[in-house]
Amino acid sequence: MLRPLSGISDEAYAEDYAVFVQKHDFWVSIDLTRSNDPAENRGPLENLARTVASRL
Repeated sequence: MLRPLSGISDEAYAEDYAVFVQKHDFWVSIDLTRSNDPAENRGPLENLARTVASRL
């Protein structure tokens, strides 16, 4: 299930193991391949989405 991430970019969403960031005409997706508890990924994925958005 996609969760919107506000304040990161034009659009940004997160799942348990992925984030999606849209800025201007570009979409970036980052997918993790892990078998851990998805809650462990939430903060690091949101931070990564912010970093990617700032560099687009």
